[in-house]
Amino acid sequence: MKIIETYATQPATEQDIAQLERDIGHSLPFEYRAFLLENNGGVPTPKVIYFDTNDSEENSPIRSFFSVDVADPYYNIFTEIKRMPFDIDMGYLPIATDSFGNLIVIKLYKDNTGSIWFWDHEKYDEDDLIPALSWIASSFNEFTEKLEEF
Repeated sequence: MKIIETYATQPATEQDIAQLERDIGHSLPFEYRAFLLENNGGVPTPKVIYFDTNDSEENSPIRSFFSVDVADPYYNIFTEIKRMPFDIDMGYLPIATDSFGNLIVIKLYKDNTGSIWFWDHEKYDEDDLIPALSWIASSFNEFTEKLEEF
């Protein structure tokens, strides 16, 4: 995977990541942390992820990964955390969005820490987050390796 466009106004720093970790109350998985330091979000190529839901095989184009740049006008993770309809205490951090308003999230703690999930906003029920989630990959690197062209 390569980042072909970015909306961040500056590279990510250790201080930016430390601030995010303080805000969410958890350390970021190493692979995702390294990605932020190298790219600070942005539009990937290839960009389509294929995954299974309970009903079928799905695919979704990644619009952009979120940055840790508070000045990023479109895809900054601090703003996204405030906008997401479920609480960060549920253990999932949004790391990207697709072209349809769904989120790619990373599991922060407990079982499957560092795993990547697709959150479908159309299946979200505020009383139960689980039906809206579909597993994609065991790690951030595995996720990026699964990205394909249309």
